[in-house]
Amino acid sequence: MDLDLEQDNHVLKDIKGVLGAKISEARVKTICRAFFQMKRLSKTFDQEIRVNRVSGDHTRKDAK
Repeated sequence: MDLDLEQDNHVLKDIKGVLGAKISEARVKTICRAFFQMKRLSKTFDQEIRVNRVSGDHTRKDAK
């Protein structure tokens, strides 16, 4: 869950960087309203093209 939040923050910071000096409260509100729809669209696209999602789980090293 924490990793997912960090990735969301990274994407939002990238979007903010693209806006540069043109950033405004109205534009930020628009982006925030659209963010979860964009995220859902991206997830659906990944599923359709069969992109494997990294689990984030650690594996145990074989003692042998």
